[in-house]
Amino acid sequence: MPLTRNMLIEIRKGSSLYLVLSPREFTKHYENIVERFCMDKGIEGSYDAKREKFTIADQEWQIVGGGKFERNTNKKPSSCTITRWPT
Repeated sequence: MPLTRNMLIEIRKGSSLYLVLSPREFTKHYENIVERFCMDKGIEGSYDAKREKFTIADQEWQIVGGGKFERNTNKKPSSCTITRWPT
């Protein structure tokens, strides 16, 4: 697979910034990335009634951005292009 399209989320707590990358086939929506990150870190959160938005319970954790990235494995060394959107 020479070109892969993927998703990313930026999450901040205080001065720590986490860039969470996910292959598109693992997470269909950005909220799924946030949910998985929280599960891995033991951070409480929940979806709204329609399961469209995942909210982190601890207000110190903030979703500060996200976007997508493409990785081209045809190039040597492989290259990555990031398209970022702010929240």
